[in-house]
Parts: sequence; C-alpha cells; structure tokens
Amino acid sequence: MDELAEEVNLRALVEKRKRTVYIKAVFLKIEDINTIQEFFSGLVFVKAKWREPALDHCINKDISTIKWDGMWGPKLDINNILGEAKQQIWRDIQFNNRGEAFALEKRRVKGSFTERMELQEFPFDIQDLSLLITSDHKDDEIQLEEDEEDISNVVTHSFVDESEWDLKNFVQCEPRDRYILGSMIFLFFVAIWHGIITRFSEDDSDKLDLYAYIVFIVVYVLLHALFFVTMIIRGYKRRAEVQQRETDYLKRLENFSQDGDKDGTKKRWRLRPGPTSKVGMKV
Repeated sequence: MDELAEEVNLRALVEKRKRTVYIKAVFLKIEDINTIQEFFSGLVFVKAKWREPALDHCINKDISTIKWDGMWGPKLDINNILGEAKQQIWRDIQFNNRGEAFALEKRRVKGSFTERMELQEFPFDIQDLSLLITSDHKDDEIQLEEDEEDISNVVTHSFVDESEWDLKNFVQCEPRDRYILGSMIFLFFVAIWHGIITRFSEDDSDKLDLYAYIVFIVVYVLLHALFFVTMIIRGYKRRAEVQQRETDYLKRLENFSQDGDKDGTKKRWRLRPGPTSKVGMKV
C-alpha cells in the first residue's frame, strides 16, 4: 500500500510540472483570401509534441490500447478560426533511440481563419497569414515552442490565388498610416488658407488665390512623387527582406536534412501510426 501511495504521489508531481510542447504548423492549401471581410480559407496541419514519461520503453505496445483520456494533454486550440471548421484530431507516439516516448497530437483543420488585412501600401503590400494557437492550460503549466526538429512550412504549389498573390514561406508586414496622415495635414493647410484669404480685399484675394493655387499644386505633385518613390523603395526593401528570410529558411532546412542523414536522426525515431486513436472530431 505504501509503495502504491508513493507511486501515485510521484505521478502527481510529474503531472504538475511545467511541460514544453513543440509546435509544427503546415499550410497545406490556401484558397480564398478575402481582403474585404478579412479572412482566408484553407487546409492546415498542426502537430504538437511533448515528452510522456509514462509511455517510456513501450515501443511494442499497441497504440489503440492507450487510454489517452487519462493522460496529460496540451489542450490546444486554434483561436482565429472563423465560424465552424472541419477538424480531425488524432494521437501517435514517437520514440528516440533511448526508448523515451514523445506523445504527438496531430490535427487537420479545413475552414476559414480571421486575419487583419493590413494593405495600406497597395500595390506593394506584404500580408501575414497566420494561425493563432493557444492552450487552455495556465502559463505556469505549459510552454509552447517551435519544433526545431521538424520545421514548419508552407505548401506553395497548391496555392489557389497565385495569379493575384505571390505566396512566400516567410512574410512580414509593418503598415504605416503616413499617407492618410499626410493627406489630412494637406487638407488642414488648405482649410486654414481659405480662412485667411477672407481677411484680404477682393482684388488682393484673387491674386493670392492664384499664387496659393500654384503653390499647392506644386506641393501636391511633389509629395505624391515622393510618396511613389518611397513606396517603390520600401516595397523593394521589404521584398528583399522576405527573400533573405526565405533563403535562410531553405538553408536551415538543408542543414537539418544533412545533419539528420549524417547522424542517423531519421533512423533513431520510430513513428507508430494510430488510426484508431482518434480523440476528437469537430465538424
């Protein structure tokens, strides 16, 4: 009885410690991008991985016999799903060469996802398409991190709107309201001038109006020319930055593949599929 109590207490301590969950996300297919209603639709795959000591050295165990309901789970949710989405969730087990078990929670989600469209710099915009993955656990119970051993990616060849958008693995958008603010300031000066011109005589006001009209036209043309040049430069810099990030990603992926082949990482992991281990289905 005492040994059983110690085992239960030890299990409770293991369950209470903060767990690190490694996340991988794959955009399998991106369909409609609605810039007016601010959402995009598509098919995504999300994989969560965490250590599960209770399953250590159970390589030959049938995954269908595991009672997942009685074990710890990350309680993940995609927070920016719009309306109802078709979601399939299942679990697998992964082992390393030391027999240490990693629980895997995989999900395929097909639906629409809200995304704030920040397209203030048309036609040089770069727009983020993102998944907001959250957990119902408290902050001191779970930590979500990117899976460095299985890199997230985007399947670009299945992109539907490729005639309107250029899909990249990495995007970055830093919108600025400078054009709108500049236009408001320009209109403010025009309104001030219309108030000042009433203080002069009719003959003087006609001449001053002509001079002011010429000045405002010149300033207006120069500001728009400056705005156009600035947008071209900023668009070029932002695209160069995205291209650099994509190049770094490909190098990282290549190094990961080479390291895996060199030290036998791919052979050290054993993946046991569990078609009968589905823990949930949301339609």
